[in-house]
Order: sequence, then structure tokens, then C-alpha cells
Amino acid sequence: MQTITLYRLNADPAGVSNLNVLQSFTVTITDNDPIIEGNDVSGAQLDLSSVPNISNSTNFQVFETYSGMSGGNPVTFTLVQWNPVPYIFVVSGSVSVGQPITGTGFGIGPAATPVDYSDLPDFVCFTAGTRIETPGGLRLIEDLKAGDRVVLANGTCRPISWVGRRKLSRDDLKVAPHLRPIRFKAGSMGAGRPSRDVWLSPQHRVAVTAVGLDMIIDAPMMLASAKSLVNGTDVLQQRGNKPVEYIHIMFDRHEVVNVDGLMCETLFPGETTLDSMSEKSRGELFELFPALEFDPGSYGATVLPVMKPYETRVMHSALRAPQKAEMQQISLH
Repeated sequence: MQTITLYRLNADPAGVSNLNVLQSFTVTITDNDPIIEGNDVSGAQLDLSSVPNISNSTNFQVFETYSGMSGGNPVTFTLVQWNPVPYIFVVSGSVSVGQPITGTGFGIGPAATPVDYSDLPDFVCFTAGTRIETPGGLRLIEDLKAGDRVVLANGTCRPISWVGRRKLSRDDLKVAPHLRPIRFKAGSMGAGRPSRDVWLSPQHRVAVTAVGLDMIIDAPMMLASAKSLVNGTDVLQQRGNKPVEYIHIMFDRHEVVNVDGLMCETLFPGETTLDSMSEKSRGELFELFPALEFDPGSYGATVLPVMKPYETRVMHSALRAPQKAEMQQISLH
């Protein structure tokens, strides 16, 4: 079940330049389309039964976008109600309960454009304990460093350009439960795929295929997010708030690597991913890839086409992970 986090502010951002984030509420997405938008006449978009003092989500009272700074990093958010209680959701960057948002009080923001739920910021990472194929055999991702060579899905090897880490505590996951990792049980995506349980961040994408996929979507293999593959049986999101360490690896271009038989993407530094990173991590990436600071598109395209959320929903029951031999038979990039 997909969710989104709403944050309660102490004041309307249109007239106050230093805001406080007072509470967060994780609510279920009940939308009948993949877009959150103002005045959605097709029905309620969110289950707001647990959120006090907010209007029906079919027609939000206010739907404006604002920008500011939170924790030293840029943040963009959409206001979905200003009276009697201001509520927002984050479009890029991140906020935390108890952390101020500054630099917002410059008048009423522009009307927000519709946003795909899957485009909202998140982390694209492996969890500590993940084993990745290298020329010397399987290695734990937490033991890898820049310069180490990894076996790619096409059978070649390439050195890692950058490794990033972020630990999320119990308190972090209590505030942001949508960041709890997704568990792919052994064999959940096909025999031996994966060969043992694998945990990924919700936005991390894995390679998928299906009979007739190329006829329906014009691609024999694609990338689908871990959270879009949750099925309630053997692909599940962690329920508790057990701490997790997320680790991302990045090459000089987007790649797919073998994770215990599951083919998973490496970090792709698109605008949403860059916005969700800390200032320190972005600085490290910009030092390695200077053009990224001014043009996220300079990194190139994803190694495989990316499935849209509605495509994943339509094909869900037929999707499986490709075998290693299948990956080596197609042209990547």
C-alpha cells in the first residue's frame, strides 16, 4: 500500500519566513490515478482520517508551491491547506519534525503543477549486508570503496566512482516510515532471483521483464522501483522501525549490478535524487562530476527504460527478474 507523508506547519508560508515543522502524518494514497493534484474531481486522493483539521482531499483548499532552506539544504514543498492548520508535502529535498524551514515568506507561491507520486523524493540505496558480484566473488557493499571493480550486468567490469552512506535511526523511521526498506524474499522474482533475501530502499529500481513486455511497452527489459513491486507476500516493506544503513554506489554512468541474483540499478543522479542528498554528499558528487551541478542531464540516460507506476500496476503479476544470461544478451545503454 503506497503512502505519502504530510507535515504540519506552525504558520502559512505565504507570510512567514521562518516556519516550524510540528508534526508528520503518514497517510495512505487512495487516488485512482498516479497524480496528486488540486481539484481532483475523480475522487479522494488521500486517506486523511488520521490527520486532524484538514479538508477532504478531493479538493484541497490551497495548492501552492514554496521553496526554502531546511537543515542547510534547499527544500521545495506544496501547501495543501493553510486554514485552520497548514499542511504540506515535500516535492524535493527533505524536512524533519522540529527542524525549521527558512526563507519562505515572500507572498503567495505559484499554483502547483500536478506531481506523480513516484517522483517525490526518496533514497535510492542498497542496505548494509547486501552482497554484490565483483571479479573476486560476492562482497558486502559496506566493504566496497571508490576504485573497487564490480561486475556489471553485461559481464564487463567497471570501477566504482563514488560511495555514499546514510544511517536512519528508529526515530528517523518513526517520523518517515515510507523510508523503511523493501524486502525481496529469496526466489520472489524467479528461481534464485534473489538467491537470498535482499533489502533495498523503496525507490531503488530493479531490472524486470515479462512475456510480451516488448510488444506492450516496446522494451524487453525495464527498471521498476522496489516499492512498486510490493505484493503483500514475498516482496514486503519492513513494518517496524529497525535502524537501517543505506549505501549508494555510483559509476561514471548508470549501470545494473548483480545483487545475489537480483539485477539492481546503481545510483542515478537525477534532480530528485540530488535534492534528497545532504549538502556534503552533493558536494562530493559535484567534485567528481562538475557538470552535474549545473546540468543533471549531463550524466546521461538510465541504463534501461524506467517503468511508469501505472505500467507496473498493469504488468505486476507477470513481472519477473531477468536471469544473468538474459541481461548479457541485450544491449544496455
